[in-house]
Amino acid sequence: MDALGSEIEARCRSAEQALRVTCDLLRRAVVAIERGELALADFASQTASQLQQPLSAVQTFVRTLQVGAGLTPHELLAFAERIDAGAQRAQEQIAELRAQADRTNTRPPESPRVLARPRSCDSPAAPR
Repeated sequence: MDALGSEIEARCRSAEQALRVTCDLLRRAVVAIERGELALADFASQTASQLQQPLSAVQTFVRTLQVGAGLTPHELLAFAERIDAGAQRAQEQIAELRAQADRTNTRPPESPRVLARPRSCDSPAAPR
């Protein structure tokens, strides 16, 4: 019976070690995912902020062109409409980037960290 008991203890220690390694790998994966999410949100937020000011200036310039700049009224209006359409598309893209950043920052966690952790992850190592 001692041989069987020793074999069971050895298998338990081996399984426990495998669980500790798995828990460590999962923790590292969660940290990497969280860092990636933060980096993406930061990138989207900074990109949106950096693009918004120049686009606002373009739209202000369009308003200036709409009142006259040496072009015929028809040319002036067509030119201003093309610029405004492009700026509007860019503004929509910026809004999408900001929305993505907001979703990334406020989304409920979907990673393993919300699951109950096995007791073996927190228990001290079994005597060897």
